[in-house]
Amino acid sequence: GMEAYLSFFAEGYKLFKEHIQLVKEAKLIERKDVETFDAQVQQWNEKRIMLESQLHRGAFPFNSKQRILETMSQNIEKVTVQSSKIERDPSIIHEGYLYKKSSNVRKKWKRRWFVLRGDELRYYRSWKDFVAHSVCDMLLSTVRQVNNPDLRCCFEIISPNRRPYMLQAVNENDMKAWMEAIRRATESQLVKQQQRSSLSRTGEDDQIPLLLATNDTCAECRAVGPDWVSINLGVVICIECSGIHRSLGTHLSKVRSLGLDRLPSSQVQLLRRLGNDSVNQVFENSLDSSEKPTPTEPQEVKEKFIRKKYEEKKFLKNLDIKCVKDYLFESIESDDIQSVLWCIAKGVNLEWKSDSGLTVMEVAEAKSSPECIELLKLNGVK
Repeated sequence: GMEAYLSFFAEGYKLFKEHIQLVKEAKLIERKDVETFDAQVQQWNEKRIMLESQLHRGAFPFNSKQRILETMSQNIEKVTVQSSKIERDPSIIHEGYLYKKSSNVRKKWKRRWFVLRGDELRYYRSWKDFVAHSVCDMLLSTVRQVNNPDLRCCFEIISPNRRPYMLQAVNENDMKAWMEAIRRATESQLVKQQQRSSLSRTGEDDQIPLLLATNDTCAECRAVGPDWVSINLGVVICIECSGIHRSLGTHLSKVRSLGLDRLPSSQVQLLRRLGNDSVNQVFENSLDSSEKPTPTEPQEVKEKFIRKKYEEKKFLKNLDIKCVKDYLFESIESDDIQSVLWCIAKGVNLEWKSDSGLTVMEVAEAKSSPECIELLKLNGVK
C-alpha cells in the first residue's frame, strides 16, 4: 500500500516537472499580452484625445475669428473632422473633456471641454459658448487625486482663492495625463515667476531660508514644506490652509506667498521672531493633540479646525489677569511679543491710551522692538 502511494506521488511530481516550463512560457506570453493591451489602450486614448481636439478646435473659439464669423452667419451646420486643418495653438498645454459638478442645487455632473493654456485652466459649456469660463490660475494651484472609492478617476485642483475644484476624467489614464499637465503648467509658471522676481530680490530674502528651516511644517495641519504665511498672525502654512486663511478675511489673517511675494524685511523678521511654535502656544494652548488635523484629512475638517482656532478662539491661552489694559502696555514695554499677540487675539482695545496719555504705537516706538511695532501695524494700530 505504501509503495502505491509513493508511486502515485512520484508520477505526479514527474508530470509537474514536465509541465513547469510550459507554465513559465504561458506566464511570459500572458505578461506580453497584458503589456501589448495596455500599450494599445494608451494609443487609443491618445487617438481619442487627438480626434476630440481636432473635432472641437473648429467648434470652440481658440483664437479663430473665422470660426466665429462663420458660426454667427450660420454658414456651418455641423462640425466635421476637417477642422484638423486648423493649426494647434502652441500655448495649449492640454485639452479635452472632463466632468464637473454643476453649481446649482442639484449638483449634477456636467461634461465640459477644458483647455489648459499657459497659466490658466478654462472650460467651455458647449461649442456655441464663445466665452471661456476661468477655473483657476496655475501659478497658485496644486493638484491631487481624490482617494474615494465612490469617486473614480477624480482629482482636485487646490487654489488659495477658492475651495478645491473637483473634476472627473473618463478613465485613469486620462486623469493621470491631466494631473501631469497641470503639474507641468504650475512648475513652468513658478519658474517664470521666480526668474522675474530674482531680478529684483535683495539681501532681505536671505532670511526666508532661515524662517523655513525653523518652521518646516504647516502651523495648522503639519504638512511638510509650507511656503505661505499669515503675516499678521506670524505663522507659516501650506497652500491648502492658506486658502482657508484667506476665507477668514484680512481682518483675521493676511496671507502672503514666500515664493511669489516680496515681503519687507520687517515682516520677515516678525515671522522669524514669532513662528509656528510660539503662535500655537497662544492659539492652541488648550488643544487636545487628537483634534489637530493631519495633511491628508479633507479640507472641510481643516477649515472647521482653523475657524475654531482663529474665529471662535476655542483653544486660546487663558490668563488670569485683573487688568488687560495694564497687561497690554506692560507687554509692549517689555517687548514680550507673544503676550502682545495674546492681547490682540483676546480682542483688546488697541486705541487705549496709557496712564501717561500715550497711544499704543507711541509706547511701542519708545520702548519696544521693530518686530513688535510691525505686529501692531499689521493688526490695525496706526
